[in-house]
Amino acid sequence: MGLLGEFLSRIFGPFEFDDIELTLPTETFDGELTLRVGAKQVRLVEVGPAHTRGDTIVVVPADRVVYTADILFAGGHPIMWEGPVENWLRALGLVLTLEVDTVVPGHGPVTDKRAVAALRDYFTYLDREARARFDAGMSAMDAALDISLADFASWGEAERVVANVRTLYRWYSGGERATAPELLGEMAEWDRRRTLSASPAALGDAEELPDEARPGGAGGPGRRGGAAGRGRAGAGLAIDLRVAERPRRERRGSRRRRGHSCRRR
Repeated sequence: MGLLGEFLSRIFGPFEFDDIELTLPTETFDGELTLRVGAKQVRLVEVGPAHTRGDTIVVVPADRVVYTADILFAGGHPIMWEGPVENWLRALGLVLTLEVDTVVPGHGPVTDKRAVAALRDYFTYLDREARARFDAGMSAMDAALDISLADFASWGEAERVVANVRTLYRWYSGGERATAPELLGEMAEWDRRRTLSASPAALGDAEELPDEARPGGAGGPGRRGGAAGRGRAGAGLAIDLRVAERPRRERRGSRRRRGHSCRRR
């Protein structure tokens, strides 16, 4: 099956995709669209590109509720397929200004604005740390392994950090975007290396790996180079950040075209 196959089986295995029916939009919009659903006003606000090209939040003022879709991951690492990070931070800032009490995220349990502030702090920190390592000449993989995630150790799906760093690097350099299979492959590799660095029992196997994959080797999780010595960099490398296999409660949908859509019923 290989490393990527095993990783995909683990993260997507709990899902069933057979009965998903893709529905194309019947109406598109730019900026903002206000609808009436029964007696309630519903505001659709464009906030992307950030997570993807077509991010939208839905505000129901009468209920003091905002549905953030994947602009908010509560209790788990986000994944930034598109960027730039400035747009995501701006979207989170907008949510924090709304007169709402309840926040319904795209991933994780129903929450409040504290989760929004936590994700804002995550992206602010990650952007700062990734930029320092980019300027120091570290690769995206090395940077993702080197950045401490100690403050986010309770969050699931830590392997997504390498996709986020890769997207940050793309915006720093103006480079080409990676494909989804490439990013998923790097997430699988990050997970393998991080697990190896956190598991003393696995260290013996490192002798069979190339230098760049060994803990403490060139490019390995223990590397200290460039910006690695700044701040808390590398401080969390002894923490096993893998997510225990568990049933996932969310089912991911698919967006097949650019734009922001609504479907009137």
